[in-house]
Parts: sequence; structure tokens; C-alpha cells
Amino acid sequence: MAKRLKEIAIEEGAFLKSETPTFRLSSGKMSDHYFEGKRITLSPRGAHHIARMILDELSGEKVDAIGGPVIGAALIASAVAAIADVEGKNLYTFIVREKPKEHGTQRLIEGHFQKGWRVAIVEDVITTGASVFKAIEAVE
Repeated sequence: MAKRLKEIAIEEGAFLKSETPTFRLSSGKMSDHYFEGKRITLSPRGAHHIARMILDELSGEKVDAIGGPVIGAALIASAVAAIADVEGKNLYTFIVREKPKEHGTQRLIEGHFQKGWRVAIVEDVITTGASVFKAIEAVE
């Protein structure tokens, strides 16, 4: 399945490269290559394939919800939940904001999330892991 995901990434133009470091990473570092994960998660084949891979990975685990940092995780979690529903599995989704909204419910975590639930945290691209660790901390 990983081989097919790489093929989809190539087909969707997710691998970017330049002669000089022109891509600023979330860490602030500059790079001459960049992986644009949303090129995959925003494509029908990519979203479906990633969702299938994650559901297979979670097979046998008791997981109540899936989510992670906005925006990357929202796309993945929604696709995983949709495929799970087709298979008769109940899997809720949530997102973790960088900071609580200043209006409405003013929540840091949006969607379906309850204390005591077992969750899976996902993200489309990880550079330093800072946003994932922040999401894990918020969920805990």
C-alpha cells in the first residue's frame, strides 16, 4: 500500500524541489525540497488510499475518535471516518486548534471528543513534530 501511496504522491505533484532552499518549513528552516501533503489528502484517490491505510493500521485497536492539528488532520480524519462508516464502524472526528476561537464556543478542540475516549492523532506532514505534540498535549 505504501508503494501505491508514493505513486499517488508523484501523480498529484506532492514532491516539490528547487535548486536553492526556497521552501520555509514550519520550523523556520529553509529547504530545497518540500512534501505538499495536501496535494494527496485533497485528491479523491489520495484521501481514500490514506484512509484505508490508517484504518488497516488501527485494525484491532479500540479507538473512539481520530483527529489532530488543523488543517492537515481534519482532511485525513474525515476521510478515515467516512470509510469506517461505510464498513459499519463508528469513528468520530475532532480537530485541535492552535488556540481557542475567540467567538462561539471558544473551544481548543472542535468536533466529537469526550474525556476517557481513546483517540488516534494524525497529521499530513511532520517536520519537527511540534504541532502533533501540541495536539497530543491538548487532548491529554
